[in-house]
Amino acid sequence: SNAPLLLGKKAPNLYMTDTTGTYRYLYDVQAKYTILFFWDSQCGHCQQETPKLYDWWLKNRAKGIQVYAANIERKDEEWLKFIRSKKIGGWLNVRDSKNHTDFKITYDIYATPVLYVLDKNKVIIAKRIGYENLDDFLVQYEKSLKTK
Repeated sequence: SNAPLLLGKKAPNLYMTDTTGTYRYLYDVQAKYTILFFWDSQCGHCQQETPKLYDWWLKNRAKGIQVYAANIERKDEEWLKFIRSKKIGGWLNVRDSKNHTDFKITYDIYATPVLYVLDKNKVIIAKRIGYENLDDFLVQYEKSLKTK
């Protein structure tokens, strides 16, 4: 069931390893906003979108935004090659190297890329939006916080 994935619910924690094999938990990310980005280096759409999202993040990270870039591949060679060749090493690149997570069940991932936006408490405030909509979304979201 994907009931936990409703807007306003806390995102399920993820236990993934970074490129050095160190565990990096989603809940440990300290950020005003966390972009939870599911992707796969072999998917054509991801090959286009991932570097664009990375460029967006470089421009916006000073606003307290971190990306938890969750790669859903089961082998690391292609993943590492993509990170190096596209120079996307600055954000949090992680992979489910120990097979803890069934992405289909936990995050309703049937195809990639998929992007969630989480607030500082890891509550889902947007889901399945394109990186090109992030600016508008965050402006509107900040406005809505001021009017509350």
